[in-house]
Amino acid sequence: MRTSSILTGGALVLAAGFGLAAPASAAANPVVIQPNPVAPGGQFSVFDGGNCKGKEGLATFKTGATGSDIPTVKLATLKNEVGGVGTVPASTKPGAYEVSVVCDDGKGNVEGPFTGTLTVSAAHPKGAVKTGLGGTQSTGTNLAAGIGALGAAAVGGVWVMRRRGASGQA
Repeated sequence: MRTSSILTGGALVLAAGFGLAAPASAAANPVVIQPNPVAPGGQFSVFDGGNCKGKEGLATFKTGATGSDIPTVKLATLKNEVGGVGTVPASTKPGAYEVSVVCDDGKGNVEGPFTGTLTVSAAHPKGAVKTGLGGTQSTGTNLAAGIGALGAAAVGGVWVMRRRGASGQA
């Protein structure tokens, strides 16, 4: 690995972690997060919003004045923007997290920070959806009743068809 790459990577980590990069211009596009909101344990993509001139960067996450348990995402060229994919840890608390993206402009200079907001939603509910007889059901009793009703209808249909054939009716 070249020394310049190591130094650039170190500068990006310092800028992202300690806010040492120059402030972004007022005309900067917001950071794009998809999907947003994300449930704990879910994956998301983060993009620079077209602000970075280089091909790599870092996205960090914090809530208020503190950090967060959402890990830093390394960014690279992705879908004609600088972006990356991350995972919200299952233990992450719901709320709004500030996203800060800094990039290397390809000449060793730091661009950003560019900011956005990642919203972590409440955890996905567990178990079957309580929708009555028309929805997905996971209980064995309801499944057995449905199979029994279909079986009875099939047997009845066969019985009616055989009786028609035996009596000569069309």
